Amino acid sequence: MFAYWANLTTACGGCGVSSIVRGTAPNRNFIIEWRAQVVATGQFVRFQVVFYENSTRIRIWFVYVEINVSVYLIGIQKDGTCYLVYLYS
Repeated sequence: MFAYWANLTTACGGCGVSSIVRGTAPNRNFIIEWRAQVVATGQFVRFQVVFYENSTRIRIWFVYVEINVSVYLIGIQKDGTCYLVYLYS
């Protein structure tokens, strides 16, 4: 999963990676959240990836991303040859 593939750091105030499981079986959601800073520009980003139990659905939720970030990639990969790039710059 390439939720926001860029050179990010979590070594900044208020930054980090956290996760939580919400809901009850069989309808739980596993949520991973990144609060980070883009190394090249100093811009802050906050985004989540949500995995749904009993579903192939995955949601990438951009809580806060500055639009003028110049290098990023969003996509998903199954193995070394099977992948989908959704958006890149």
